[in-house]
Amino acid sequence: MNRGLSAIALVFGLTTPSAAQSPAPPGPLLKGLGTVMVQVVEPFVIGGEMAELSETSLQSLAEDTLKKNEVPVLDIGRDRLDPGRPILGHLVLTVTVVNGPSGPRGYFVNLRLMESATLLRGEKRSTMAATWDVGRSGPADRTDLAQRIHEAVGRVCDSFSTEYAAANPKGK
Repeated sequence: MNRGLSAIALVFGLTTPSAAQSPAPPGPLLKGLGTVMVQVVEPFVIGGEMAELSETSLQSLAEDTLKKNEVPVLDIGRDRLDPGRPILGHLVLTVTVVNGPSGPRGYFVNLRLMESATLLRGEKRSTMAATWDVGRSGPADRTDLAQRIHEAVGRVCDSFSTEYAAANPKGK
């Protein structure tokens, strides 16, 4: 099944806003994580373009939400990389919009934490792997698509922030 058909099946299979979260318990996976870097994958729109949902605006929204929730975020244009404190996690934000003949029909927003992991089978190898994941999806049309996607981005960032705070309490 190609990417477009998979996304259509995913969005139309979920007709009400929903949240999908990793089955791992909150906290331990994010303990000691430190500063994160946010990367937005170019919004994927099936059947058209959506100028209102640029990578820049989605990245700003995600970073601002995380910072508001006191998650340390690396600002590539402003912050200097500290060799003593490497960036341990990359938060990857993806947005998929499904269009029908009359315009947008639904969306899926996913936030995934990618970290270096070591594969233990055969030769031990280091690779990037998803260690935390949350998503939101729902129906939307042109009148409320950008608003619903912005709300979903805020919610997935809030979910990450809540678990981050639980795993990394201040003063400990």
